[in-house]
Amino acid sequence: MQRTVVVIGEDVGQRNVDRLRQAYPELDFRFHPSREAFVAAVPEADILFTKSLPAEAIQAASRLRWVQAGTAGIEAMLANGLCERREVILTNARGAHGIPMAEMVLAMMLAFATGLRALIPAQGHKQRVRDQVVRAKFELHGQTLVIVGLGDIGGTLAYKAKALGMRVLGVRASQEPFSGIDGQYTPDNLLQILP
Repeated sequence: MQRTVVVIGEDVGQRNVDRLRQAYPELDFRFHPSREAFVAAVPEADILFTKSLPAEAIQAASRLRWVQAGTAGIEAMLANGLCERREVILTNARGAHGIPMAEMVLAMMLAFATGLRALIPAQGHKQRVRDQVVRAKFELHGQTLVIVGLGDIGGTLAYKAKALGMRVLGVRASQEPFSGIDGQYTPDNLLQILP
């Protein structure tokens, strides 16, 4: 019996591919992070895992049964012709990016607040920027953060920012209340709350 072929078309790292192979030995995982190798491997795929699915890959995918998008948004895949393949199941990665993206945003906010963005380059050049950093730094605690969109990423950021003692205002189209923030507004109020 032929094993189900899973073609991975994004660079998830060889270590993660090895972990998948060990956890699911009944599946044939094929790792092709380059676009050219991925497109060439698609005709043998039963399952695809990718963030990008070019039209030529969709046309060549004769055995395809399932596409797992590595993104929450799937519009580009549908626009490239996947919507015409009714026999193919399409799932997205909604909910997978909230924590890493929120932590990345917080890291950037902390880099600005603490002066870290000036300290790291100065260290490499053996420059002294202490006085400059002391004058410019501030605390995130007590600052107001406006988050446009309270989905997976924005919602996770809201909870983490509140834990740092920030005042959090959220903007979302939905009227459904988002708990734990200091104020919720609709997009038409954005220009009023930004100041």
